[in-house]
Amino acid sequence: MKNNEDLQIIIDKYANYIYRIAFTYLRKESDAEDIVQEVLMRYYMNEKPYESEVHEKNWIIRVTLNCCHNVRYSAWKKHIVSLENRPEIHFETEIQTDLFCSLDKLKEKYRTVIQLFYFEDLSIKSISNILNISEANVKTRLKRARKMIQIDLEEGDDL
Repeated sequence: MKNNEDLQIIIDKYANYIYRIAFTYLRKESDAEDIVQEVLMRYYMNEKPYESEVHEKNWIIRVTLNCCHNVRYSAWKKHIVSLENRPEIHFETEIQTDLFCSLDKLKEKYRTVIQLFYFEDLSIKSISNILNISEANVKTRLKRARKMIQIDLEEGDDL
């Protein structure tokens, strides 16, 4: 079992990372915070050693996405109405605001690959392994997402 110092290192290293992925997937602050706690607990309790830092990071992403999926499709979530308002996010430029709005309109499968590729700096091969899809599928999703974002930014249409 790991000690409290190890736990603090884990939290410092991965909490924001997990939160960004969970918030992108779930679009709800409280659910993303719950996912952070769940993933960190699973990481802390995991006894298996990681082959490398890349393996560890990929494990974190996969567990985060699995937890997000479980939350999104749970019976509880299907039968409740959220009273939580979306947090206000402010950007420095109008272009950043427009880009965020365009990303927010994307379907989950496109948003996820954009998040992992551009914001988490993962390779296409890593994304393929994490999402259990082919590299060609990752490339296709990235290409389609870029096109949808471009169209939305140029025309202002919904995706």
